Amino acid sequence: MPTPSIHAFAEKVAVVTDAADPVGKAVAIQLALQGAYVVVGCSDPEAREALKELSEIGTLTSVVPTSKSSPDSLNDVFSIAAATFGRIDLLTVVGSAGSQRTASALQPAIMLLETRPKPRVVFYDRTQAEGNADGLLTTVEHFASELSGKFRINGVVAGEPLKVAERSYDAELVPAREGRFPDEVARIIVFLLSGEASAIHGQVIKSGK
Repeated sequence: MPTPSIHAFAEKVAVVTDAADPVGKAVAIQLALQGAYVVVGCSDPEAREALKELSEIGTLTSVVPTSKSSPDSLNDVFSIAAATFGRIDLLTVVGSAGSQRTASALQPAIMLLETRPKPRVVFYDRTQAEGNADGLLTTVEHFASELSGKFRINGVVAGEPLKVAERSYDAELVPAREGRFPDEVARIIVFLLSGEASAIHGQVIKSGK
C-alpha cells in the first residue's frame, strides 16, 4: 500500500458518521492529518469531548452529536458539512451499514457527494453475524449499482470474514494474521477513499476474523 502524503486529501471535505467507534475515530484523525476538512458524528458524549481536543492537531473541524438508535440524526452531521463547506467529497459510514433506515438517512449526503467530480464512500462495520455481513455487502452493491459511474463505493468488515468478498488484492491490503488494531483497519478505509484505489468499486474488504 502506498505511503500516505500529508497533503493526500488537501481541500477534500470528509464526513465520518460515528467517531465514537475506535476505527471511525482513527479514520477521522488520519484524514485530518492528511489535509482533509473532517466533520464527524459522535454517539458517545465522552468520546465527543476527546475529539474536540484532537481537533487542534489537524483539520478536524466539527464534532456533531448523533444517536445510534436514530439514523436520522446523521442529517445533523450532513447539514453541518453543507453549511460549512457546501459539499462532501469523502464519506465513511460507520456501523449499521446493512440497515434500510441507515441507507435512507444517507440521502442528504449522497446529494452533496453527487456535486463532486470524484466522490468516494466506504461502509465499515464490525460484525460476528453472517446475516449482518451479508447486509453490508448488499448495501455496498446497491449503492455501487444505483449511483453514477463517477462514484467509488466500497466496504470494510472487521470480524467474521465475508467469503463472498474474497478478492485477489485482499492479501496485499490485509495481510493474514490474528487480530487487527483500529489504526490498521482505518488505513484500509483511508486507502479506499484515496485516488490510489480508483480501480476498486463495489467490493467489500475483510479485515481479521
